[in-house]
Amino acid sequence: MDTVSDWDPLSDLSVADPVAADAEMRNRCPVAYSDAWGGFWALFKFDDVKQAARDHETFTASQRIIVPEPGRGPWLPLQSDPPAHKGYRDVVAPLFRASRLASFEPVLRTMTNELIDAFANDTEVDVIDKLARPLPALAIALLLGLPSSDWELLRRWSDTQIEAMGSGDLAAIDAIQQEMVDYFDKQLEQRRNAPSDDVISSMMAAQIDGRQLTVDELRGIFLLLIVAGHETTTNAIGSILIHLAQHPAKRRMLIEDPDAMNNAIEEFVRFVAPVRAGARTTSREVEIGGRTLPEGARVVLMFSSGSRDDEHFERADECQLHRRGAGKHLAFGTGVHRCLGEHLARLELRVVTREFLRRFADFEVVGSPIPSMWPVQGYSSAIMRLGT
Repeated sequence: MDTVSDWDPLSDLSVADPVAADAEMRNRCPVAYSDAWGGFWALFKFDDVKQAARDHETFTASQRIIVPEPGRGPWLPLQSDPPAHKGYRDVVAPLFRASRLASFEPVLRTMTNELIDAFANDTEVDVIDKLARPLPALAIALLLGLPSSDWELLRRWSDTQIEAMGSGDLAAIDAIQQEMVDYFDKQLEQRRNAPSDDVISSMMAAQIDGRQLTVDELRGIFLLLIVAGHETTTNAIGSILIHLAQHPAKRRMLIEDPDAMNNAIEEFVRFVAPVRAGARTTSREVEIGGRTLPEGARVVLMFSSGSRDDEHFERADECQLHRRGAGKHLAFGTGVHRCLGEHLARLELRVVTREFLRRFADFEVVGSPIPSMWPVQGYSSAIMRLGT
């Protein structure tokens, strides 16, 4: 088993064909060291990724959450470790409670159909631009209590940040995050002057160990919610619709057997893996996957690769909508940092898929979709020809 020094998540192959790039590393060098971006390790096998994600004492998140660095931080609660992590998570958790999301489903369905209405009579449409991007931005704006008219701001911030991370443009990342912070500070000021019952006001009033959150802590939560709450779901929606466009039999199956939708969404998420990776820092020397990693090592956990590991998923490179155990994937992470918004993401994916299939009897991809940039996986543009 090799330990290579030339793997770079921002390389042409990794961006153009991330599945192939992951497979090559998973088979050739499942625990790899790279000299890129100041040097880091990367884990590609399911067991290794899971071990690292669940051992928060050895693989800490407080120093970094991705390579290259995502700009100002910390992004909370993701970029924190227990015991502080639990306090931050408890502040954000009410936003994603099942009871809250149950009442949100009809609202989400209405938003989805309003977006579809805008292009339903068009022959061709970029489904990323007209549906996959705006829906998550509208949803997170509504859930946070932000003006619905600001959804395009949220979308632009998220898209620009991912593009900058994918190119390693740290100056651009800092600039867009400063714009986000300036906006959020105005939202905080409005609520100080006129408190309301929305989520941001609740976060301002929340306490951790008897104290209120600082402005920097509130900013960190906002940064994470906007980018994580938008970009990952956008890429998942686009990838699912593209896959269904290319596989008419699966479209028919989901229409004829609507009860299969929940498992299908789990398999879609495993298969398309909208978040390729997260990063940790070792707090001590540790052995993993037959390699010894030193204390202080930067480690990238390749969630997308782990979810395609044939040792855990039979014929892992096939999308089988009735797959048993599909939900055991790593797409939402695992351990204390498992994605807080996973239930919202599932709801959005389920609603969009059902409504799109209900509205369009046939649809096909035109040309070649444009892939997204690291650290997400999916498409930034995809033209479809629609048939009703």
